[in-house]
Amino acid sequence: MAILSQEKSLSRNPLKNSLNGFTLLEVLVALIILGLCFTIIMQLISGALILGKSSRDYTKASLLCRRIMEEALSQDVVKNSEGEQNGMQYIVETEPITLYEDEEEDKLPFKEIKTKVTVLWQIGKREKKVIFSSLKLVPKEKEE
Repeated sequence: MAILSQEKSLSRNPLKNSLNGFTLLEVLVALIILGLCFTIIMQLISGALILGKSSRDYTKASLLCRRIMEEALSQDVVKNSEGEQNGMQYIVETEPITLYEDEEEDKLPFKEIKTKVTVLWQIGKREKKVIFSSLKLVPKEKEE
């Protein structure tokens, strides 16, 4: 009888039961946790790809804006213009500005011109833009 009671107590041993494997509930919980982790990782990767494309577009627009600004400022007379390059539209706007009062401005040998370059592009239905602005001093005899 002592042997039978020892066998029954061995079968109730939790170590012996854990050697049989995982229960169905444990496997399902593990799969749910893995699925959630996989979903979160995929969303992070998707967000990183979208941000990478947006960053690339802004970099291209900034480089285009800078190049157009340098071209505009290298000319003797900066003029308003529009155009398109690399799927991006650009607008160059110029306007005279006044830094000093009228009496002091007449004494200056130059005129101040504000140049603004705007680069626009579409992402889906949304319009994005980059704006650069600069000041140029133009001799008064060269202005039109």
